[in-house]
Amino acid sequence: MLALLTMPFAFSSCGGSDNDDGETVVDSKNTKIEVTFSGDYARFSPSIGFYAFGLNGKGLTMKTSDGEIDTNWNKLYDDAPYNSVTAEINDYFSTFKASIVLLNYENQDGSVTVTGRIYHDGKLYRSDIQQIEFKEGVTSAVYTYDPNTGFTNTQY
Repeated sequence: MLALLTMPFAFSSCGGSDNDDGETVVDSKNTKIEVTFSGDYARFSPSIGFYAFGLNGKGLTMKTSDGEIDTNWNKLYDDAPYNSVTAEINDYFSTFKASIVLLNYENQDGSVTVTGRIYHDGKLYRSDIQQIEFKEGVTSAVYTYDPNTGFTNTQY
């Protein structure tokens, strides 16, 4: 009788190639997300939250454009007006996203342009633009911005 007692091994790569899900794996520990608003954004009370999780599933510490250092960060326009915000992590990540919410409290028409940029090691890696049109009856717009997929509309 023969018993093979070995540990199973799993190998992963962070070499800048595509994985089986079609997402690009980037060999960079230093990643920054920048989100900029233009147009009528002030009328729609934008809020933004940044979330980052490491390869081990634990929250990652990020540095924000306000100089805060935390594992998640939310910024409300009504508390402190802004048109651009950033969050930066210095570790490999499994998830690093920005959640963007715009609310149409007064049922107004308007147009908002949201620009998202991803930087790896200080170099622009990805840039995306999302145009949002508010019409009567549209009460909110909720988007996620992800380094691999860009903008995803989660509610409109």
